[in-house]
Amino acid sequence: HVDTRPSRIARDNEDAAKLSQWLSEHNPFPKIDVTMSIDSGIVGGNEVNCHLSEEIGRDMISNMMGKNFENVKFKRRGKVVTFASINNSVKICNISIVVDPHILFHRLCIAKQSDDDLKAFFKFEL
Repeated sequence: HVDTRPSRIARDNEDAAKLSQWLSEHNPFPKIDVTMSIDSGIVGGNEVNCHLSEEIGRDMISNMMGKNFENVKFKRRGKVVTFASINNSVKICNISIVVDPHILFHRLCIAKQSDDDLKAFFKFEL
């Protein structure tokens, strides 16, 4: 096969070395003091704590140990806040609700019976 010839293997090794050298000079994951989305580059504020989700979960479980479930109280500080919950949320009656635009669009598509229904749905602000 063409890919197993010595010339191709040598060229692939050279390309891999070039790529490795470039990545060592241009680190795609620099050490920074903020939480940043790899996908969008959006920097999260102090309220974003999704990187601490395991620690938050362990704290919540340790607070529940030995209590009856009816006496367990969940506090807002124990809530994991993600980038999506900040960027895709709306406030209704001072309660922040996360809205997934894909799910919203899919529900509209399922609910419509005709193209006229879809036009009627989009007359309202989402």
